Amino acid sequence: MAQGFSLKEAATLASVSEKVIRHEVARGVAAARVRRLGKANRLRLSRDEVFYYYLLRALPVTLSPSDRHDLFRVVASKRGRGGRWVASRDRLRLRGDVDLEIDLTRPRKALSDRIRMFERGMRRIESRPDVLSGEPVFKGTRVPVRHIGALVRKQVPMAEIRGDFPWLAEDDVHFAQLFSEMRPGPGRPRRAIELRSE
Repeated sequence: MAQGFSLKEAATLASVSEKVIRHEVARGVAAARVRRLGKANRLRLSRDEVFYYYLLRALPVTLSPSDRHDLFRVVASKRGRGGRWVASRDRLRLRGDVDLEIDLTRPRKALSDRIRMFERGMRRIESRPDVLSGEPVFKGTRVPVRHIGALVRKQVPMAEIRGDFPWLAEDDVHFAQLFSEMRPGPGRPRRAIELRSE
């Protein structure tokens, strides 16, 4: 995404809470850009910044704020060194009392696949006031994306979901699960759907 990921998108893609990201930015551990979108300023995160949170979540040790700050600098700005961190092409190493080496190949690929699926999925949905009161649906259907995500969370088998909605690809179902993790923001509630019999 050219303008970066929103706070909700970044948190969902990195599998962390929005609070984790806000906390890291507020304490100066991590940086983030604020962009003017419409009338409001919004936090936007790059792919590398999202990778930092994805990686942080998976680390087997708890890092000090200064080590997290240095890790952010190394990962998000692609520097070869930062504090006790040394980075090579596919490895990160923390020197000192805790000797930690991380192979970045798998987490990079996993996040890249997740982002690619998310971006493709976002192109496949639409939100129109005349269709289910603006609830996001798959283009050309009246199938709410969050409904499919709820089925996945309820552990309905993929074959059953695809049988009921044959026009959805497997990636669509995985995207719906990811999309449904992003809760709608606060604000005025949507108008209730009116059901009328004719």
